[in-house]
Amino acid sequence: MGFFDKMFSGLTKTRKNIEELEEVFRNYDIDSEDFYDELEEMLIMADVGGETTAQIMMDYKRILLRRYINKGKAAKDAGHARQYGHKAQA
Repeated sequence: MGFFDKMFSGLTKTRKNIEELEEVFRNYDIDSEDFYDELEEMLIMADVGGETTAQIMMDYKRILLRRYINKGKAAKDAGHARQYGHKAQA
């Protein structure tokens, strides 16, 4: 397998993981423990690592609690705001 084949394969896996992650945000209410279970599983499956996943989950819950967000789309926006340093629209 050549360099470009490996690159394409890796990008295909990344795209699939992102699509699955977006599905979690669309289909779950963040008040549900299922939301957090699915999000945590997605991070682990994406090879983020256990310690990093735990830190992301703790930070994410803290952000969501502060902003009283209760829908997946708003939760996704809050995560992007945290990542890029912008305020999420509530």
